[in-house]
Amino acid sequence: MAFFSRPAQLLVARDIHLVGTHILKTITALRPGEKRGITGANLKRQKEYATGRWCVRQALAKLGIPPQPVLRGKAGEPIWPSGVCGSISHTTGAYCAVVAFSDKYRAIGIDIENTHKEISRSALELVLNKDETIWLHKANSESRKYEKLIFCVKESAGKLFYPIIKKKLSFETVSVFPPLREGEFTFLLNENLSCDFRKGSQYSGCYFTNDEWIFTVCAISYANQG
Repeated sequence: MAFFSRPAQLLVARDIHLVGTHILKTITALRPGEKRGITGANLKRQKEYATGRWCVRQALAKLGIPPQPVLRGKAGEPIWPSGVCGSISHTTGAYCAVVAFSDKYRAIGIDIENTHKEISRSALELVLNKDETIWLHKANSESRKYEKLIFCVKESAGKLFYPIIKKKLSFETVSVFPPLREGEFTFLLNENLSCDFRKGSQYSGCYFTNDEWIFTVCAISYANQG
């Protein structure tokens, strides 16, 4: 929980509840019905899935919602209880979920990554666009740090928009700008997603990092949909 303490404190002030853990749970943490769809996965994957669902239930409890199964949709997305939106992320050694009431937020997207896990050059060619490559080159010694940030932001953006448009985003759909302030990011849509989410629209979010982890979160509130 140590890494997640600070972002949890800051997000709760925005009525977003974050629960994270570094302890892998057993599959007994799964509720009836949640095992469907992952029975063919290896035990490690099942435990990661169970840990994510454990985080979800802890976060839902902060909203006053009793424990219940959170099932998977056709694309593997979480099916949230009525009146709730949220997001789940995990990597080896870190597992987390955020939730909020959907009368305040239309959608939320998060991602957690290990700062020491390298992104291959071939993968970066898929992730980065021309503008991002240019500003990373200018970042010099900090370019590796920002490579991971861009990747995390794009993963978060994909989770942010999927519940709304029911379509997975490609990396090219989003352009990430250089952070103007530590802990904040901005990204732009490069194509129309719907009548509400048009090409050229900009969105912002927060990132939190230490020597081991980087965590990104972005949300669309009804007060500000871009």
